[in-house]
Amino acid sequence: MGLRHVTLGLSLLMISAMPRDTSADVRYCDSAWENCRTELLRLIRAETQGIYTIQWYTRGTLIVNELIKKHAAGVPVRFIVDKKSESPTRQGVIQQIYTMRDAGIPLRHGPTKYVHGKAFIFVGQRVVQFGAPNLSEYEWRPLDPYVNYRNENNEFHYRSSLVDSLITLYENFWASNTYLRDYANMTDALRARVHPVYPKDPRWSVQPMDDFSARLIRLMDRETVGLDVNTLRLDSQALTDALIRRHRAGLPIRINTEWDEYRSASRPNVSLMLDRLYAAGVPIKWRAHSGNNHEKVAIFHGQRVVARGSSNFSPGSDRGNTNIEINFFSNPLTNPEDLGGYFAYSDKFDRRWSNVWINSVRTAESKSFVPKGPGSPTYVSPANASTVSTTTPTLSFKVRWAHYVDVYCRTSSKLVLSRTRMRVTPNTTVKVKLPPLASGTYYWRVVARTPANLTSTGSLRTFRVP
Repeated sequence: MGLRHVTLGLSLLMISAMPRDTSADVRYCDSAWENCRTELLRLIRAETQGIYTIQWYTRGTLIVNELIKKHAAGVPVRFIVDKKSESPTRQGVIQQIYTMRDAGIPLRHGPTKYVHGKAFIFVGQRVVQFGAPNLSEYEWRPLDPYVNYRNENNEFHYRSSLVDSLITLYENFWASNTYLRDYANMTDALRARVHPVYPKDPRWSVQPMDDFSARLIRLMDRETVGLDVNTLRLDSQALTDALIRRHRAGLPIRINTEWDEYRSASRPNVSLMLDRLYAAGVPIKWRAHSGNNHEKVAIFHGQRVVARGSSNFSPGSDRGNTNIEINFFSNPLTNPEDLGGYFAYSDKFDRRWSNVWINSVRTAESKSFVPKGPGSPTYVSPANASTVSTTTPTLSFKVRWAHYVDVYCRTSSKLVLSRTRMRVTPNTTVKVKLPPLASGTYYWRVVARTPANLTSTGSLRTFRVP
């Protein structure tokens, strides 16, 4: 372990000594300390030929108002929205959609797929913006630099080739009813393509049509120097298996993630995957600053490839699955200007991982991952000390944040059931049917387990078979 990290450190030191050509035609905006919305507003206000955007949710009234002004001035505005993004903890989304609808902006939406991609295309200025931030002010600028902010990958590309390619990918969605439907202010003419069909830049990866996890795994298998991953959510078994496999093969891997996702009741597999990685010895950190760690980035140091965009490390982002996503896999071998992205993201990852000194103050952006134990098992039936009505009763119980359980049932002298590391789903009722039992008193107990080998032992209970 120590030697591997020394090797990675030396490799990164050598890379850091190389010239930092960040390419003037790209801006990698860091919401830890920059107001990234300033450039977005400038581009919206300056556009004269067309603004096309796709967003998971939209709560920024200022951006919506600026888009309405451009629409009223005769600039074509296209907006792909997702009404499903409204939630009790994310209110105001529907109101912004209604505001654009009532202003006459053409809107299409995803009735079944989650429209999770985030991008702007400025047709006349030949600029694209894409990344992880949604249209919410807090995701574009810090409340307190390095202390209270949403960590995002957010970039502006001033390159015609990427603009042309993304316009075609955007119109593939806009003109089709495969994944989208009209929501408001649409006509056949407004839905029609208005641009030539440009070749797809192979660096784009758009879901659900393209590979995401499979492409990441291919890069993992080719990597020989080191891999850094920063992701809001990691609940993909395929990616977790690949990370553990490459870690065991000796590849230095670091993972930075968001602690608020770890015990999300709606996503129990996040705790499963993070606990598995921890148990395998993969170094993990998560957010220490106020705000959120919303970034989605994988940095392959030997290949100097950076995979980033809107996708979490989740199965919903895979080919043919539930999400519409926009991701980008840089390739300095074919596009030397992509090297600037490698330096920008690797420097940022190192800063957050190491909690460096900034303006004579030690930042606290990341802290070590500490796994949590499971809750105590809650017994449902049979009731303690009760008499059952069948010789094949079912043991029923609930577990909180356990992915495995051990179940034991015995008489005073004989074990009649032993299930060890039985796979369960957290926060659900588990039922275990017993084999035929003879008359007598039986004792049973449940031990809850996490993949990080933390346990919680339930009380010993009894029941009687008449």
